[in-house]
Amino acid sequence: MSGFRTILPLEREYRLRDALNVRSSGPGGPAIAHVASWKTASQWVRMVMSDPQLMRATGYRARYVRGTTGAPGLAGEHIQVNTLATPIYAAADHPLLQQDVRVFAVVREPVALARSWFRANATNHPSNEHVDARRRSLDDLRRADADGETLLRASFDFGFVEALSIGASWIGRADEPNVRISRFEDLTHPSQVQIELSSIFDHLEFGEHTGLVPRLVERYGKSRIGSVERWLRPASERKYGVTTASSASRVDELSDEDVRAVIRDTTKAASHQERTIDLLAAYDRLYPSPLSAPTEEQPTS
Repeated sequence: MSGFRTILPLEREYRLRDALNVRSSGPGGPAIAHVASWKTASQWVRMVMSDPQLMRATGYRARYVRGTTGAPGLAGEHIQVNTLATPIYAAADHPLLQQDVRVFAVVREPVALARSWFRANATNHPSNEHVDARRRSLDDLRRADADGETLLRASFDFGFVEALSIGASWIGRADEPNVRISRFEDLTHPSQVQIELSSIFDHLEFGEHTGLVPRLVERYGKSRIGSVERWLRPASERKYGVTTASSASRVDELSDEDVRAVIRDTTKAASHQERTIDLLAAYDRLYPSPLSAPTEEQPTS
């Protein structure tokens, strides 16, 4: 694995990759979009899919799309050919994704997503002005002796329903030939990750390059780079991590059914204003039975 990854901050590495004049030997092809919601390993997938060796072999250029106009790899409100947009945090009705785009969307089981969502807001997301404000809010609740359900529900105020809705919208398009749904749990399971990446490559018509998959997993696997949280920020920036530890433990003590109840109540409240879809029912299509206990994961941004 390249040694500079332990030195360069993540965003600087992406800027470096964007600036590289990669000499392509591959044919390129139709526009591709890696669609994600937050906390679905989007940055790890982005690292894999923007790998320079993969880009040279396929003829694609990986681009991070922050908005619908003015971003590299876009022409007006269309993703250019030979461009792999990774990631796009957007629902299935997003204007950018109505053209002829080959999509692979990564979704995550709602209870696990909710727990990860709380941990990110409480302790392990990189510190910034908005995250620090959320942590202060959660810490105020902790000091007021709020229970786990109250703390979890409070963390949902920071965009959780939107994240859940992104995944649900793409599950609704799972039968379309240009859409492939990938489960986070398969992408991050040690015995499944190569199988899942190979299936994604087949969907993207990268099938002749599936031989790169073991090398990519080795290059970007957890054993080599550690957690995203560790290499995104130095320890000096981990504000509020200690003071919110007890808040996290209260949420960890909730049963999966308790968490589902909080999700159900939260999405039901949101539906009165803007949502009509039963989000949990949408996910039941991919997760018909409770997941087994979590195994060691790849980085989970």
